[in-house]
Amino acid sequence: MICQTTSYNQFARIYNRHWGSTFTEIAMSVINKVLIPDIPSTTAILDLCCGTGQLAVKLANFGFSMYGVDISEQMLKYACKNVPQGRFFATDARTLSCKKKFPVVISFFDSLNHITEPFELEHVFSNVYCTLTSEGSFLFDMNMREAYQQWDRSSAVVESDYAFFIRGYFDQQEMIGHTTITLFTYSNQWYRYEINLLQRCYDEAYINNALMKAGFREVKNYTADYFDIRHQLGIGRLFWLAKK
Repeated sequence: MICQTTSYNQFARIYNRHWGSTFTEIAMSVINKVLIPDIPSTTAILDLCCGTGQLAVKLANFGFSMYGVDISEQMLKYACKNVPQGRFFATDARTLSCKKKFPVVISFFDSLNHITEPFELEHVFSNVYCTLTSEGSFLFDMNMREAYQQWDRSSAVVESDYAFFIRGYFDQQEMIGHTTITLFTYSNQWYRYEINLLQRCYDEAYINNALMKAGFREVKNYTADYFDIRHQLGIGRLFWLAKK
């Protein structure tokens, strides 16, 4: 059976097993340097676009009170298993509205590049600003052009009950990165899914201006080199720390 989908739900299994833990170590090297030294160990942290929760469980083990939101309910099922002490909610970052205020909001693994319309990214920044407590901090990363210039490649993974083939392409005119995942899963019969994911490459100055427009009073960004990140995933990746 062949299914076409743009949903992150079918993507969740791949992310949970193959990618979430890989990037968690990169995220923790950033968090350890610019965030943890300045906040109490019991701080409530909101993980925006939390995926399957590998980063949340690391922070929960430090003693932080972890909350997470993601648009994919299947991602959140994995997150609830990975972080049983966490609290997770199905929410679109573009319409985020929390009654509870958080001193820290984080978003990693180029999650915000998946917001492909600039005005919607501005909404996300405004939503995060309103979700933060007074003098709260927003820590996130995004892919820049250098990252997308290495997207024109493919890879594959084969397991006993599933297999997937990934193809990447960057449209330099539209500034859109395309990821196509052909996924095969077995449950009494083989199912084939074609998953199409998009990311927009934003300009650094645009992101800075959008954060200031949302109301953030202090905006800093850092390269991967600042955190001594030598992994390939650090290429063309910038990290932002914005304070309310």
